[in-house]
Amino acid sequence: MAQLARSVGWGALATVWIAAACTFAQPARADDVITDIAGWHHPTKSVFAKHHLELTRVVITQNGKFPIFHVKFFPASPLLAINDPFFRPLEIDALLANGKWPLRIVSDNGFRCAIDVSWDRAHKTMNEQVDGDDC
Repeated sequence: MAQLARSVGWGALATVWIAAACTFAQPARADDVITDIAGWHHPTKSVFAKHHLELTRVVITQNGKFPIFHVKFFPASPLLAINDPFFRPLEIDALLANGKWPLRIVSDNGFRCAIDVSWDRAHKTMNEQVDGDDC
């Protein structure tokens, strides 16, 4: 600690210590669950409406950086997932509306299916991973 104090100075060390103390004093952020979809405003909301999917809730995880969109899949079935032309445009639109930040779309009507969508910035390509017994 003395060497750290010498290299960064006492003022900086005090700032680091205060920041660390504040971090430990705050409880861990729980996932934010949005169930009032009508009162929620985000560009991705219109994407699900455009694709005729009912958005039932949104869970924001990883300190507000990763949304999980719970939807009722109709008219398409998630059983078709990546092979169905319905899903590719939905995934692209959702990814763009979310600023190319990763997201997950989860079935909320009995299908065991989740679609993870992300953007590979280095290769400028969209990646998708389908998970679940019903995909």
